[in-house]
Amino acid sequence: MLKTIAAGVGVGLVGFLIALFTMGAGHGTNVPGFVVVPWMMLLMMAGAGALPGLLAACAQFTIYILLIRSKPLLALPIGIVHCVATVWGTARNGILF
Repeated sequence: MLKTIAAGVGVGLVGFLIALFTMGAGHGTNVPGFVVVPWMMLLMMAGAGALPGLLAACAQFTIYILLIRSKPLLALPIGIVHCVATVWGTARNGILF
């Protein structure tokens, strides 16, 4: 269980850093951030600070891993919800349209 949580937090931290570095202080692109950690990016668009975003990124993958390990059939619905959040965030940000 502890290894699973550590893996989720590690993947979330890497996703947070990918999103942070590709944004380039407002001069880059948000697309990688929306693809990797869409829930964090939606929180950031809503005006939440960096700390809630970092916590959301780490929690996102921890929850994904815990749910998929407990019930492997949840992998597809989780993937679909992740993709929906990605499209929703990029559409709200004006990237898609």
